[in-house]
Formats: sequence, C-alpha cells, structure tokens
Amino acid sequence: MKLAIFSGALIAVSALASPAPVPRVAVDSSPADRFQRHALTKRATFDGLNCQKVRGEGLFGVIVTGIQQLLLKSGRPSSGPGRAACNLVFCEQGSAIWWCNDNPYSYSLSSYSEIADGAIRIVTSQQCTQASLDRGGAEQRLSGQVFYKEGFNVIVGSC
Repeated sequence: MKLAIFSGALIAVSALASPAPVPRVAVDSSPADRFQRHALTKRATFDGLNCQKVRGEGLFGVIVTGIQQLLLKSGRPSSGPGRAACNLVFCEQGSAIWWCNDNPYSYSLSSYSEIADGAIRIVTSQQCTQASLDRGGAEQRLSGQVFYKEGFNVIVGSC
C-alpha cells in the first residue's frame, strides 16, 4: 500500500489498483467563476448615456460596492411590462442602482451582470463625474442613466 497526498489529505492508494475515472461533479460557481463568465458574456447593445440627475446622486464608493454585489449575484432579473417599469436592485447608504424595463412586455435580463455593466458605464464616464461637479456636487457623488437597444436602462442615483 502506498500513501499519497491528495488535496492536502493523506490517503492510502493500492499499488495494484488501476486508477478509477474521477467523476465530474457540478459545483455551484464560485465568485471567481462568475467574474470570468461576466467577462465572456455577450453584452447588451449600448444606446446612449444621460448624466442628468434622474433619481438623485449616489456616493461613488458605495455604487462600486453595489456593482461588485451585482456581479456576484446569481439569477435572472425580470420586470413586468411598461415604460420605465423600474426595479431597485441595490440600495445602501442612500445610494442606489436601478434597472428599468421600457418594453411594452415583460422582460428578463440574462443576469445581474447586465445591470452591473450599465452602472460601470456611468461610474467610469468622465461625462457623468464632471456633470456632478458642474452641479456643485462633491467629487465622490454621481448620477446617470444608460440606455440599451434591447429596451431597458440602468440608473445610478439615490434611494
């Protein structure tokens, strides 16, 4: 009998036994797997950016935390029909991320990462950051709305 270390554990291995095939086990994806899938996911088609205060202003650092949470969140967000049928998906310290369905029918996104993509566009937009400064806002506050050709939009603001 031989001893071997496997995944940090000492196990006994028979010298005569042929190795059995290792079964593949489906495991709930880790945060790293979800981040990788996000990087490989087909994106919705960007259709415009509005840096006006649509729903107030949010704190930059808190919005970044919301983006990180959305990238890790599993499931498919859905919304009923209607022009601007908005859903609050993140609210912390008065800062918010919303997604709105502008289609006249119910609509589901492929994942919460589609909402995160919209928020990332706003957070990384010099236009939206500058608009906040021009309104006399503090440097770390911002707001904006990004539109997609698929008939939905994402808003960063307050809650």
